[in-house]
Amino acid sequence: LHGRLLRRYRDARDIVAQLIRRGQEAGQYRADIDPTVKAVEILAFINGMETTWLLDPSIPLTEVFKGYAESLARELAPQSRR
Repeated sequence: LHGRLLRRYRDARDIVAQLIRRGQEAGQYRADIDPTVKAVEILAFINGMETTWLLDPSIPLTEVFKGYAESLARELAPQSRR
């Protein structure tokens, strides 16, 4: 079980990191951000929110995700777009 979960996590991390790299190559995202580190952060947020919601379904999940997505977009935006 542990091996499968680790593989799924690594696959997800690699997919997110690749999407960030593509955005960097296209000039949509800042080039000075490490795609793998940012992918780990994004997945940690998602996994943490999933756990939090399972513990307390009354949390404002949509608003929290919206706020994080907006913050992430600002952080990833190239200097000229900030």
